[in-house]
Formats: sequence, structure tokens, C-alpha cells
Amino acid sequence: MLVLYDCEHRIQAINQELVNVLGWTLVEIRERKWLGDRCDNRQKNLFAWDILKKLAGEWQYFQAIAKDGRKVETCWANVCLHNSTSLSIGIDLSELQTVAQRLELFFSYSRDGCFYALLDRPIKLDETIDQEALRNYIFANQQIIYANNALLMHYEATRLSLMPNQLFGSKSENDRKAWRELLNTGRVCIEMERHRLDGTTIFIEAEYICCYDNHGKAIGYFGIQRDVTCRKQAEIDWQQIEARNRALLNSIPDLIFVLDRQGTYLDCKTSRYEDLVLSQAELIGKTVWEVLPQDLAKLVVNYINQALLTQKIEIYEYQLQLNSRVQFFEARHIAIDNERVLVIVRNITESKLTEQALRESEQRYQALFNSDADAVFIHGIAPDGKPGQFQEVNDAACISLGYTREELLQLSPQDIIDPDTRISPNVLEAFNSNSFLTVKTKHVRKDGSTFPVEARLTLMEKSGEMMILAFARDISDRVSSEEALKRSEERLQLAQKIGGIGTFEWNIQTNVVTWTEELEAIFGISKGSYSGKSEDWQKAVYPEDLPKLQSEIEESVRKKVELNTEFRIVRPDGALRWLAANSQVFIDESGQPLSMIGVNMDITKQKDNELMLQRLASLDYLTQVANRHQFDMLLKSEWLRLGREKQFLSLIMCDVDYFKIYNDTYGHQAGDLCLQKVAQAIQLSVKRPADLVSRYGGEEFAIVLPNTDVDGAIEVAKQIQQEIADTKLIHEGSAVSHYITMSLGIASMIPLGDISEDVLVSRADYALYEAKKQGRDRLYAIG
Repeated sequence: MLVLYDCEHRIQAINQELVNVLGWTLVEIRERKWLGDRCDNRQKNLFAWDILKKLAGEWQYFQAIAKDGRKVETCWANVCLHNSTSLSIGIDLSELQTVAQRLELFFSYSRDGCFYALLDRPIKLDETIDQEALRNYIFANQQIIYANNALLMHYEATRLSLMPNQLFGSKSENDRKAWRELLNTGRVCIEMERHRLDGTTIFIEAEYICCYDNHGKAIGYFGIQRDVTCRKQAEIDWQQIEARNRALLNSIPDLIFVLDRQGTYLDCKTSRYEDLVLSQAELIGKTVWEVLPQDLAKLVVNYINQALLTQKIEIYEYQLQLNSRVQFFEARHIAIDNERVLVIVRNITESKLTEQALRESEQRYQALFNSDADAVFIHGIAPDGKPGQFQEVNDAACISLGYTREELLQLSPQDIIDPDTRISPNVLEAFNSNSFLTVKTKHVRKDGSTFPVEARLTLMEKSGEMMILAFARDISDRVSSEEALKRSEERLQLAQKIGGIGTFEWNIQTNVVTWTEELEAIFGISKGSYSGKSEDWQKAVYPEDLPKLQSEIEESVRKKVELNTEFRIVRPDGALRWLAANSQVFIDESGQPLSMIGVNMDITKQKDNELMLQRLASLDYLTQVANRHQFDMLLKSEWLRLGREKQFLSLIMCDVDYFKIYNDTYGHQAGDLCLQKVAQAIQLSVKRPADLVSRYGGEEFAIVLPNTDVDGAIEVAKQIQQEIADTKLIHEGSAVSHYITMSLGIASMIPLGDISEDVLVSRADYALYEAKKQGRDRLYAIG
């Protein structure tokens, strides 16, 4: 919009844009009707000649009145021309306001957090300024003038409680590095760890952009933040899964080789490289004649040919010097086909040393006896040569058979060996003049079930009497694997190693999938009923897992890499099962994917075992209530939760009166039994699932009572006292009763954000001290 004035401040002309915006004619403009009644004197005299000269080149804002009554925000600048005239240039700001409103609407609906931080004054950024000092100054003098709803949701904060240091801190090295990059380049992208107002941790992916005025000075910065906590947690979970899988692989102690008839190493797999003569890469392609001593190489080739001829498992032991130390190994040769054998080699040096130690020293034998992972038995020999009663058994024997040690010592080998697999009735004849014997048999558990074992029997003399020392190893997995290897070739080799595995082959060109019977059983469908269509097995995948699984398969085919993943399926009977999948993509000569071959394994039991281990890790071994670690974790969690909800949290600390005297009087075994019964009595008194009974240490117990005030906690404490009294555990050494009693300290409070749960523990501990101080067998409460 343009307005032309003469030297006497008379309006000479206006342009059409001014008429279009305001609607006034030139005559009406000259009458100042466009300025409105609300304009102050300075605005009305805005275009006076002396004012025009003073304001030349500077923009002035005021509200103009349109002819239809609309209020129009305008901005004007005046230019004095050489012929004593002046020209006023105006801009309609209404459209700019509309743009700002639309921008505000966009930010309000954005899922990313957006904010704008303003400095207290413009700052010139150049190389001469101390950046560290400047950063500290900006950090201390910035102010958040805008934050959208998504940002407030990220931090669970209000606009009043949100502080700049929550969004872009300066204490960590990562933050300081980001500040330096922002000051140097005006823009920075960073991933960082932040905390909500309640203290919980979130992970943020952020981009910050510096804002400048017309003179190039920094006036603030604009930030966009995205909450990536779920992604980071998924990365952490995946790393833990990877670490667990690596640990499982590294825990397999056996060497596994594939050799041909001539003794050439075709393949090798192991986690114990110290048992290899050469490295894994150097071994492939060489023969046993090039790797092993000649006499041992000859033995290996003989057993290869024997296994190929008989199609039976050939077992033998040998020794080899590795790293200046003699190592003992047990080898098993299993025919894969008519030209190749699978050789499983186990380092049995420790077992050999155990056997030698048992023969040489009774004292060393006792130490090694219970540490052996195999079941170990010692039994006598009856006058008629039959096995006699067990003289000694180790822990592994009791666990494998389901008997207590006392029960097993009342039995003989005839009671635990399946009748169909017993050796010669005369055990001495079975040794056939040798002092060492290896046999395969079946053991019968206490519940009547059987399992295959491999037993190494040794004749030994103990206290002048001939006895049998037997090492029995559960070979259930090995037998299953050996049978699987004998039935199939390449695809079933993997199933033989792991057990319970189904194999599939996907023809990528025709999109036809072939399943084995084992895989159909895993998916819970009848033999031969799978259609071969991809969409049919995808229907069985748990809906939440299907998108991720499809994406992983597509990526494996596209990149031609191995696929390792886990997912859930729903069987036709509604049962939910966990599967582990491992597959490899095969390509043609031109590099195009032809097929994907792999296996699925049911790992539901493993998942259940992991949950069981987590549960056991949270229990006290003696009393079977929660342990100290579980108490600390729950108390901290409930403190934070009830602090947010402004609800009461109560804690009862209690211990058995004069328990040291009880132990001294009745013995530690009786003391352990006493603690178990006390724990059971406390557990009976605590009714709600959310309450926690834990062993705090020694004879002291702690009970966490969420959403419970001091009166409610007192009622629970009284119930505990009554249950303890009902047990009627005799305690002649007590100074307050003839029975076991307890002193109880109670503390109750609403958690506060600026203090920790340790305050509640200290109060309960003090209350317990007061209860004891006042004579024991009582409770003391602090509200």
C-alpha cells in the first residue's frame, strides 16, 4: 500500500492496493477516517512532515480501520524523496497472522514435541567469544516461551513446571558437545537420555535450530523432540537376547566335525577353540593325517570306516597333548550317509582326572564326588557277584532319579536299572578282566519313568572291600539327536543337535512351502495337512508378531543373509507357543534368491523356565518369602507410584525376640525351622496380593503395605502377633514368654517427591527399636 505526501503534509495520491485493503476513497483517506478513534496522538500525527523525517526508514505498527468496520493490523515505513515529498509504504499483516495461526495449529497436532527458547538478549556468535562461558550464560538465561502438547506429554509436565534443563541440558559430555555444535553451525541433531518429573527415564531424538535477528545475532533456538524410548528398549531387549544366545552357544562343550571316508575335515563347529589343534578356518579341507599324530589319525580313520560299515555309533577315547598338557577326549562316530560321518568329541579331561583322583586318594575323592555334573554311585558286590546296596551317591544322582539320598542308599543298581537293559547278573564277569567298563542302559526314576544313560564303571577298593564306582550321564538328548541323524541328512542334522525341531523349505520362485512332520506337530496340525501356501502358516502367527516377522523375512531375502528370530503362534486348540526360527537364503549363479531353508523350534518351555528363574531369584532360599533384593525393588516402585497418587505407604519391620539365645539353646537347624514357621505365620496374616512379605536379614522380616495408613498397618501387625502366638513355638530362653514372640515397628506416610524411601525404612527401624526398648513382644507405630 502506498501514500504520497507533499511538503505541507497533504495527501496527494494513494494506490489501488490501499483502496482494496481498507475500502476508503482518497477523500476519506485525507479526512483520517482510516486511523480510527482509538489511535493515539502519535499515530494520528504519524504522517506529519517533521515526524516523517524522524521515522524515515523505520517500521511503525498500528491498527487501521477499514470502511466496513474491520480492524486491520498494518506496518508502515516512510521515505523522504528529493523533491520535499514523502512516500509511506504499508503492509497488511492480517495474512501473516493467519499463517501464524496455521503454524500454531500444526504444532498442536504434531506427535513430536516442539518448543521455542528465547534468550534474554541477542548474542553475536563468532570465534572471539569463549564458547564454554557463552554456553553457561545461555543455559542460565534462557526461557521457554512456547511448548506444544506433545512435548508436555513426553515429560508428563505442565507449561509452568517445564524447565529448559529438562529439554536441552549442559551437564553431560554428550550435551556439552551438542551445545558446541549448535553454537558453531546453528543446527544440531542428538539422541539423549532425559527424565520426566517423576524421575522415570526416557530417550529423546532431537534437532535444535538457532534463530537469528536481522543483524545476525542469536535470539533463541527452536527444538523438535521425538520420544524413542520404546525403540531404545527394544534395542536393549534385542541385545540381551543376542547375549543370551551367544552364552548358550558358548556353553556347548563338544567339538563337532564332519569328515569323509578319507578323513578329510568338511565342517567344524565349536565354542571351545582351545581343544582344536588348528584354528577352525585352517582345519577345513585338511585330513586327519595332516593334523593329528599318525597313530591317532590311523585310529580315527579306522573308526570312520567302522561306522560307515556298521551304521552304528562307534565310541572310543583318546588322549592328545595340547598347549603342553595332556588332554583326554571321548569321540563318537555317527554315519550321515555312505561317505560321511559326524564326529562328536567331548573333552573328558576333568572326568578322567576325577576318576584318577578317586582311585588315588580317598580325601580328594570326597571333594570331587559331589561336584561332578554326572550322577555318581558307589555300591558293593554281593557274594554271588550281583550288585550290592549303594554305599554312596552324589547330588546329581538324587536329582536325576527323584530320590532323596536316604532313599537311594536303601536301594541297589537292580532297583534303578530297567530290567531289559541290565548287564550280566555277575557284575565281575561283565568287566571281563578289565578294570574299566562303559555300558549303555536305562535308569528308572522314582515315578516309574525311564531315561537312557551312559555309565562308566570302575573297580575300586575301599576299606579292603571291592566296590564299583559308576559315573552315569543322562544321554536323552544325545540319543534323540543320534536317531535323527540316522533318519535324515542335511536338513535333519540341525534338528539332531537341538531336538524337537521342524524343518521347512520355501521355494521363492513358486512361493510353495514344504514342511516336515515335526513342523506340522509344532503348529498343532495333523500329519500331511499343511497346504504349502504361505498365507496358511501366517494365519497361525500371533497377530502382534506377524508384521515384524514378515519384515524380517523380506529383509533376509533382499540382503541374502541368515534369519534368526523368535515369534509366537496360536495353535488350532488355542494354545500359545513360542518358536525360534533360523533360516538361510540360497541363491542362483546370477545372485537371485532361489529358496529359503530353515528350522522352527518350540522354545515355550525355555521361556517358561526363564520366568521361573526370575521368580526363584526373588525368593529367600530358607523361608521362601521375598528376599532383600525383591523388597528393595518393590519398596522403591511403590514409593514412586504412591507419591504420584498421594496415597499412604506403610512398612512393618519385625524380628524374633531373643533369637540368638534360641539358636544357642536349640541349635541352628532348629533356628532355621523356627524362621520358616515365623515366615509362614506372617504370610498367613497378610491377605492382599499387592502386599509383600520379605526376609530383611537374619531373624528380621519386613512387610510392605501399599495404600495402607497407620491404622490399617497396626491391624496387620496385631494379626501377625496372633499368628505367631498360635504357632506355640517353645522358647525357654526368652525373657518375655515361654514361646516365640516378635517385636514390631510400624511406619506410615505419604511419599514425598524430594525424599527417598530410605526415610520410611529409617522410621520403621526406629519404631522397632522403641518396641524392643519398651520390653519386646509388642508393637510401636509412627504415623
